Amino acid sequence: MAADQLAAIQGQELGNVVTAYLIVALVALGLAALILFTKFPAGKSSDNFGELKQAFGRLKQNANWKFAVVAQFFYVGCQIGVWTYAIKYIMDNHAGVTTEAQAGDYVFYGLCVYAAFRFICTGLMSFVSPSKLLSIMAIIAIALISTAIFIGGEIGTYALLGSFTCMSLMFPTIYGLGLTGVGEDRKLGGSFIIMAILGGAILVPLQGWVIDVTGSVNVSYLIPLTCFSIVLGFSLFSRKYLKQ
Repeated sequence: MAADQLAAIQGQELGNVVTAYLIVALVALGLAALILFTKFPAGKSSDNFGELKQAFGRLKQNANWKFAVVAQFFYVGCQIGVWTYAIKYIMDNHAGVTTEAQAGDYVFYGLCVYAAFRFICTGLMSFVSPSKLLSIMAIIAIALISTAIFIGGEIGTYALLGSFTCMSLMFPTIYGLGLTGVGEDRKLGGSFIIMAILGGAILVPLQGWVIDVTGSVNVSYLIPLTCFSIVLGFSLFSRKYLKQ
C-alpha cells in the first residue's frame, strides 16, 4: 500500500474517532446544561441531590475528586490514542508485518486480552485495594510504553500490546476512587468524571499532530506515557486520601 493511501486511511480513521468523541462530549455538555438550568421535581430516591451550586462548591473543595476528573481526562485520551495508532506503530516496528490486516490481527488479540484482564483485575480487587492495584497497573503501563518508545521493534510491539492489559481496570477504578467521600454529591461528581471522556477528542489529535511533526509514531507515544504518569499520580494521591 502506498504511503499516501495509508495516510489517507489513517486520517479517515482518526477523523471518525475524533468526531465520535466530540459528539459524545457535546451531548454530555448539553445534558449538564439541561440539569443545571432545569428545575426537576423531587424524586422518591433517598439520595439528596441538593442544590447544584452548593454541591459543586463542596466538590471543588474535594482534592481527590478534582484529581479524579483530571486523571480520567488523561486516561481516556491515553487509551484511545494507544489503540488508534497501534496499527501504524506495529507496521512501523514489526518487520514481519507488512499490511494493515496483519497489524489489525495483533490489535484484535491485544483487545481480547484486555477484555480478559477486566475480569482478572476485578478478582484481584478482592485481595488488593483498588488504589494499590491501579498504582501497580500504571507502573507496569509506564514501563511497557517506555519500552515501545525507546526500544521499538518486535519487543516494542509486544510491549505496546501488553499495555492494553493495564488499561482494563483504569476507567471504572478512577471513577470509583474519585467518588469516595463525596457523599450526597456523588451524582453530580460522577457526571463530571464521565464528561472527562472529552480527553479522547483532544489528546488523540494531539498525538496525531506529533506524528506529523516528528514523522515518528514511537515519539508520539510520549503522550500516553505522560497520561499513565498522571494516572499513577492520582492512584498514589487517592491511596493517601483514603488512609486519612
